[in-house]
Amino acid sequence: MNKKTVGVFIMTLLIATAVLPVANSLKSKTILNLGEVLDQHSDWSDDCIYISDFEWQEFIPTMVTHTRIEVKIVQWYEGSPDLKLTIEKPLGTVLTSKEMPASLIPSGTCDWVSFDIPDINLLPGSNYFIKLTAPPGSEYGWGFSANGLYPNGTSSIWPADWCFRTFCLENNPPNNPTVSYNKANDELVITATDPDGDKVRYGVSWDNDNIVDQWTNLVSSGTQQNIGCNGRIGKVKVIAEDEFGEQSNWVSVTSKNKDNIIALGSRLLGIGFVRINGFTHAIRGFVIFGINDGQVLSMEFIRIKFSEVNVIFAGYFSSLIFFIMYNPA
Repeated sequence: MNKKTVGVFIMTLLIATAVLPVANSLKSKTILNLGEVLDQHSDWSDDCIYISDFEWQEFIPTMVTHTRIEVKIVQWYEGSPDLKLTIEKPLGTVLTSKEMPASLIPSGTCDWVSFDIPDINLLPGSNYFIKLTAPPGSEYGWGFSANGLYPNGTSSIWPADWCFRTFCLENNPPNNPTVSYNKANDELVITATDPDGDKVRYGVSWDNDNIVDQWTNLVSSGTQQNIGCNGRIGKVKVIAEDEFGEQSNWVSVTSKNKDNIIALGSRLLGIGFVRINGFTHAIRGFVIFGINDGQVLSMEFIRIKFSEVNVIFAGYFSSLIFFIMYNPA
C-alpha cells in the first residue's frame, strides 16, 4: 500500500511539472483555457515580501487581448482590506483594474491568485506596468525573484522581479481577401473578414513581389474597398491585415486595363489584312501598327472601334487603305 501511495504521489508531481511554464521566458504557448495563452511571466519565487503602499512590475506584451493577470501573493493576517491590481501606462494612468477580497487571498502562504480583469487590448512591443496597491491597514506580500531574470522590464524592487503571469486571447489573422477587377472603373474590388471582428486594411503589391506598395485605411471587418489601378496592367497581389498586424495569405488578381480595344481619339497607322463590317463598324485583321503614346512597335491581332472611316484609296476594288482616328484603350 505504501508503494502504491508513493507511486501516485510521484506521478502527480511529474504532471504538475510538465504543465508549469518555463520560468521567466519571453513567451510560452501553453494553452490553459479555450483560446487563452500564457504570454509574459516571471515564475521563480525566492520568498514573499511586504507590499509597501504599492509595488509595480514592468512588462512588454507580445499579444493583444489580455484577459487576466496572476500574481503570487499572501496576506499576513486575515481581515485586510481588498487588494487592488491595475495595469497602467504610464505609471499613474490606469488602463484597467480589479479588486480582490481578502477572503480569496491565501493567508500565511504565498501562492498564485488570478485577477480576472476586464478584457483589454495592449499594443505588442510597448511597455506596461502591473501594480498592486495595498490600502492602509492591510498586510499583503508579493512573491519576488532576487535574480531579476525577467528580460523585458524593470520593477519597483529592481534588480529583483515580482512574480506575475499575463494571459491573453490568441489573435487570429483575417481571412484571405476576395478580390476582383472592375474593368469599367479600372479598379480592384477587395473584401475580407476578420474572425475576431478586428478592423482590417488591404495592401496591394503592384509589382507582384509580396511587398506592399499601397495600403488602404483601416475599416470594419467585411467592408469593401476599391483601389484604382490607374492604367496598370498585369498580375498584382493583395493581402489583408488586422489592426494588430496579423496578416492573411496573399491573393493574386490580374488587372486588364488594356485589352486591345481601341477607341476614338488619336492616330493609328497600320499595314496588313483587315476586314471591315459595314454594319457594326468593326475592323478585324492582322496588322503591324505603331502607337503614339510611347510604346514600341508591335504586331498583334487587334479589334478597332471607330465612329468614322475616311477612304484614302478606292476604285473598282474594295477600299484597301483607311485613315482611322483612335485612342488606345
